[in-house]
Amino acid sequence: MKLSLCARGRLSGIDFEKTMRVYNLCFWINGDHAYAFIPWSSVSVARIYWSGEYELYSTNCEEDLVEKLEWALGLREDLSEFYELASRDPLLSEFAKLFKEWRLRSADLWWSLVVAVCQQNASFKQGWRALHELVRVYGKSVYVENAPILRPPTPLEVLEDPERLRRAGLGYRAETLLRVAESIVTGVIKYEDINRVSVEEAESTLRRIKGVGPYTARLALALSTRRYELPPVDRWLRRIISIVYSVSEREAEKFWIEKWGKWSALASLAVTVALDAEVLSKALVRIKRGEVTPNPRVKPSPLNMSGFCEE
Repeated sequence: MKLSLCARGRLSGIDFEKTMRVYNLCFWINGDHAYAFIPWSSVSVARIYWSGEYELYSTNCEEDLVEKLEWALGLREDLSEFYELASRDPLLSEFAKLFKEWRLRSADLWWSLVVAVCQQNASFKQGWRALHELVRVYGKSVYVENAPILRPPTPLEVLEDPERLRRAGLGYRAETLLRVAESIVTGVIKYEDINRVSVEEAESTLRRIKGVGPYTARLALALSTRRYELPPVDRWLRRIISIVYSVSEREAEKFWIEKWGKWSALASLAVTVALDAEVLSKALVRIKRGEVTPNPRVKPSPLNMSGFCEE
């Protein structure tokens, strides 16, 4: 599938390198630029340089492509309140200094759910290795200036060839992803419906899909709608909250929501970036030592996925 150049220009206001590197697959990062697939559009991809320069390619040059790109990169999002809270937090104060211009990239509801399902009961490396393998196994590409770029499979492509999910090493998660794909293809789950109700109602809707629990639904909502009121809290984060803030693990999630309010999910994701999503034992040692910013020597990590292309 060859894409046409639709627009080029320059954006500003955020740290494009951090925004494009964090939780981006290794084969979408290349030297001084990276690629991002634009949600809520025909097949469209942006090549974004660390300088803020961009080129937009698509099968259909829609008039609002630049607007969708700006939304996906969080350019219209005011995070001053979040970073003010983070600057006074024992876990995220140093992160806030270094990452104040970082924004979470958004994805469409399908890919957000794929990402979230792959993290179920998995370490960072297990989950993101499976995501890389999923894209590789389906082997779908778009062409930008005659260069192939792997793209995520669509829900329909997954339903038409479900065996590839199992080859990607997803295990029981493959069945959940098939149910997610079917729900989206049949229109049972629609982004428009999810986006116009409260985040609590949206979570409830997603959890009607068998295999989608609170963590999965909340992570998908944060990625696809930029609403952060409900945090994805797994055993890793629950233990860290318990130790750092001296609360019981049972009360950890409630404490986190009271502390961060409408930024709870963003704070959850920021902690994983700050600690390189290292296994719990290593993460706790780093916290004790005060090493609470990303370590460039750790890879793969949320900020440095290159290790998945070196395996």
